[in-house]
Amino acid sequence: MSLINLKLSNKEIINSYFLDLCCDNYTEPLIQGGQSNADLALHNLDITNYSKLRNNVYPKSKRGSSYLSAYIRHGLLDLREVWKYVEIFKYEDKTKYRDELLWQEFSRHLYAIIGKKSQKFLNYSINSKINKDIDTQNMNCINTVKKELEETGYMVNQTRMWFASHFSLREQGSWNKNEDYMFKHLVDGSRFANRLGWHWVMGSQTGKVYGFSKFQVQKRAKKLCDECELNFKCPINEWPQNIEITKKNISLEVDIYKNF
Repeated sequence: MSLINLKLSNKEIINSYFLDLCCDNYTEPLIQGGQSNADLALHNLDITNYSKLRNNVYPKSKRGSSYLSAYIRHGLLDLREVWKYVEIFKYEDKTKYRDELLWQEFSRHLYAIIGKKSQKFLNYSINSKINKDIDTQNMNCINTVKKELEETGYMVNQTRMWFASHFSLREQGSWNKNEDYMFKHLVDGSRFANRLGWHWVMGSQTGKVYGFSKFQVQKRAKKLCDECELNFKCPINEWPQNIEITKKNISLEVDIYKNF
């Protein structure tokens, strides 16, 4: 490999030396890396009204996301450190926020046990009957969150659930392929927290499905519906139908050579 010319811009460096390692074109992430940026983000953290705002999607100004997930994912901020920092906030806000930290902790422990077995359904097998006549290609909600993911490397929790539900229960080709797409683009992408999120949405973990429908979009991002060409013939007016959920017989073999 040739020496990198550090006088070039970030975009020029990526396009000149690393383009074959990227899955799409260069873009600037929403979240800036580095320990100093992580420390500053924690110092400025304000989760006031987090319990009420956490599920908002659009407009972005009404979101309650803290945008710390990438720093936590890459070890620049410790879960215990963030946990302690939010102690000063109201009970309902810090409790909801800490639930997200606990999800990160739980998913790490689970992944340490099952590893690559998480590529398959967990406690329940899910089979969704797909109506191929439904027009889902021009859905403003899905296309907008995909565009934001590709351009910024980030999705709020609510749109992650929308995306996972849509591409596992409606557009069910291969949920692994779509989970991998999300993983590759997310700045905070992980095989533990994000993949477990897909299992939770599909019902593979709990046996209960998160059904994405127009209701959530109208509630959390009404403008996306108002500006959608399918607004009056929306293919997701109702929750996904004809979903078969089957309890699996679990046989867990803890073997690091087979699981990883």
